[in-house]
Amino acid sequence: MFREFELHVAEPEDIIKRWGEEHPDYIKNTREIADRCHVELELGKILIPKFPVPKGEDEKSYLHKLVWRGLAWRYGGKSEADVASLSEAAAKKTLTKEIIEILTAC
Repeated sequence: MFREFELHVAEPEDIIKRWGEEHPDYIKNTREIADRCHVELELGKILIPKFPVPKGEDEKSYLHKLVWRGLAWRYGGKSEADVASLSEAAAKKTLTKEIIEILTAC
């Protein structure tokens, strides 16, 4: 699904070539916004903020649980209230085999 989506910063020349003729305002506005941004990134460090998680969970396990609960709500026919206390395993049981295969193939 996202494998063909380009996740990089394009060179200014490429942007101008792609949009400049039909939409010169895109280029002008983008430049104005960029000139107002002053960002400094410390490369080589983890830049993900820390989130509080329930006792007995780490960020990864809690995220997995929330993702599977969300999938159970969206595709498993459960209400938000019903999925709020589901374990990851219980949430998976609400989904069809086809949905799980699609999700785990990514």
